[in-house]
Amino acid sequence: MNTKIISLLVFLALSLSSIAAESRILLIAADELSRDWIGAYGSEVKTPAIDKLANNGLKFTTNWQTDIDKKKAEKNFLSGSYKGQGTAFPALLKKAGYKTYYVGSANSGTLLNNANTIKQAGFQYYSLNSGSIQNVKLKSSLAESVVSIMKQKQKSFVFVRFSAKNLKTKEDYQSYVKSIDRFVKGIDSLTKASAPVTVIFTSITGTKLHAKMTSKTSKSVTRNPFDKGKKYKKETFVVRDKDLRLPLIVKSPLVPENGLFTRDLIDGSDFAPTIADLAGIQLKEKENSKSFKPAIGGDLDPRIKKNWIYCDAGKEKLIRSWYYVYHTNDRIFGLHFDPEQKMNLLIGKNNDKHYAGERVRLKMIYERDFLGVKPKADKLVKVETLEK
Repeated sequence: MNTKIISLLVFLALSLSSIAAESRILLIAADELSRDWIGAYGSEVKTPAIDKLANNGLKFTTNWQTDIDKKKAEKNFLSGSYKGQGTAFPALLKKAGYKTYYVGSANSGTLLNNANTIKQAGFQYYSLNSGSIQNVKLKSSLAESVVSIMKQKQKSFVFVRFSAKNLKTKEDYQSYVKSIDRFVKGIDSLTKASAPVTVIFTSITGTKLHAKMTSKTSKSVTRNPFDKGKKYKKETFVVRDKDLRLPLIVKSPLVPENGLFTRDLIDGSDFAPTIADLAGIQLKEKENSKSFKPAIGGDLDPRIKKNWIYCDAGKEKLIRSWYYVYHTNDRIFGLHFDPEQKMNLLIGKNNDKHYAGERVRLKMIYERDFLGVKPKADKLVKVETLEK
């Protein structure tokens, strides 16, 4: 056979595989699950099925939750807006001809906890704690039922939601994580690299044990490695950057090579435009939301990537760029040398020549996008030409 014909057939096969993957999307999302509970992110907790998913896909290392309040974070996630405004993306998929499924629990701490809110969000079929999906003939287990749905040659979107109650101890969290890992193991046939399905694994909010832990001001002192001997008191926080990082793993035929990772900045507002993008739906990006489908496909162009992410932590708001975190009570920390955020760069002398400009930029972004303050124009200085 002519080599050109072979190449064409291979190209068509890959194209059809990509189309199939984009028309069948499985979203697995959890509440109260930080990335440090996942083995693929270096945790001591064993999560072999989720780790396998990461090995067959793409792992994002910097995915922030947008709000420490669960319901607000959920609104941001569904709408693609920090303000929680706009149509939930499942409704857009339904309008575009997708069959939309929701599998969750009747947890009063979430938005999607009853038939009315689930239908309003755009889901045609749903299950709440019953072990069955409305109007859908099930297999022997939920995982097998999800596999059966995703293998049908139709445009399908399935949202499997894990929600926790009364998690207080590490043992509680370990048991919760293991239940999620068992489900992922049950859909093993979908997590293989060759499966024509896009699988997105993430969480909407982080672990309470971390996110709600506040450090008391300590009498002990630490030294800034860029400082000349100045002593600092440890800072007091509601949350830190590491507390807001959530797992995000994507398995898709669009991923150019298995087992890769990216440090691209992602937050909860990016899931709506991304899933719409995967489904071929044009969704106007709101505020700072941005589709990360190009990253899934291996696009490295920095011009199309997000350059800051945001979280509302109640008393303080946080904006993070690639190497700095700005707190709205006017503190800024350099993550490249201070990942624990112990030293405020505004206190004392240091050799960091970039933080001052980054502080101004991030503060301006917060005032412009969240307070509605218009940036002040720089004063124009008239320059006169001296003539002899």
